[in-house]
Amino acid sequence: LEGSRFCFDCPKGQYQNETGAQECRKCTAGFVTNQADLSTCRACPAGQFQPRDGEDECIFCMIGTFQESTGSSACRACPARRTTSILGAFLSEHCVCEEGTYEPDPLDPSNPDKCVDCPEGMSCEEGSRLA
Repeated sequence: LEGSRFCFDCPKGQYQNETGAQECRKCTAGFVTNQADLSTCRACPAGQFQPRDGEDECIFCMIGTFQESTGSSACRACPARRTTSILGAFLSEHCVCEEGTYEPDPLDPSNPDKCVDCPEGMSCEEGSRLA
């Protein structure tokens, strides 16, 4: 009918929080909606991210990265010679020494985040520390 207006649900990845609005809004990077008909977007949890606007799912941080904050558009890389052993790492403490390296003294404040080569003739698994 001429002059009639129809309401419709916002698609996944979009929302509308104003009554009478004619368009849906895209969720911004770091926020998603994974169902239609929502008035807000939810923040990606720690350990996940979303780099694009208007998306419906968060992405787990990849191996070697982590994210401690919610609502993030990217994950942070572990320090040099460190990696994570899980997808979705949400603490910097999840970054451990890579295979072939070890942490000589985790309590020594002069060597934070330092991983050194495994001594010749020895094997160091991922996450090894001085015993």
